[in-house]
Amino acid sequence: MKAIVINPWFRSIGYAEHDGSLENLYWLMTCPIADVVDIVEVALMFRNGDALYVDEEALFKNDRHSFIIADRRLIGMGVILGTDHDGDCKTMLTDLEVSFI
Repeated sequence: MKAIVINPWFRSIGYAEHDGSLENLYWLMTCPIADVVDIVEVALMFRNGDALYVDEEALFKNDRHSFIIADRRLIGMGVILGTDHDGDCKTMLTDLEVSFI
């Protein structure tokens, strides 16, 4: 399924394939020049059911590698995935507008 990957280190937004596993989500959120992601948390739910996943520390860190989405500043990598009514992953539906800091 398709996911959106937000990388503030490279100031890029791109698409990636996600296989639905937690391991793959961690892999998508890994940046070679950043800290290892320990725990993934949903930072934002979109009205269409898509979810923005971030490192749980993204809500508390003070780092220059950040992005703004829906008026929220988040630190580190972000991955947007679709979710169904059971909470399982599916291809995302969101069109994205992100500002990098």
